[in-house]
Amino acid sequence: MSSAKTKPNLDLDNARWPDQIATMQACLDNCESPFLPQNLAKYHHLPVIKQGKYWYITKNQWPYDHTRQHYLIIANQYWTKLEHITPEAGAEALQLAQWLKDYLNIPGGALCIRFGDTNYSGATIDHLHWQFIVPDIEAPDYQRVHFTVGKKPEKIKQKH
Repeated sequence: MSSAKTKPNLDLDNARWPDQIATMQACLDNCESPFLPQNLAKYHHLPVIKQGKYWYITKNQWPYDHTRQHYLIIANQYWTKLEHITPEAGAEALQLAQWLKDYLNIPGGALCIRFGDTNYSGATIDHLHWQFIVPDIEAPDYQRVHFTVGKKPEKIKQKH
């Protein structure tokens, strides 16, 4: 197996915070995917709370506005396509989401996944991961949580 590094597919145009952009740029500079388990601690400063055969769970380092809880269920392997999720891996992802719901004792929320071309998905990292999102409906300034799909029109990268 080659030790050569491959530049990860990260889309800085879809990032929301300056420190998120800086972290992503460091990943690009080092040719390291931030979600691979061997790189996670270098770029993500929150603990893994549950490890599975195919996925692991950690809090989102850059949670969406107006969330009470925002976790990620991230593929252990560098999977970028829905076709990479086998039935067994898909079942484990749902089991982990159910475990997280019970662990957090939450009444409801959303489980979302982006895939494919980041112009369409709006993802920052082309590495399959589920967003486990619980809105903060008890906050005095409560607002709905927005899970964006698609890139801002002015940032679309045209394919030639």
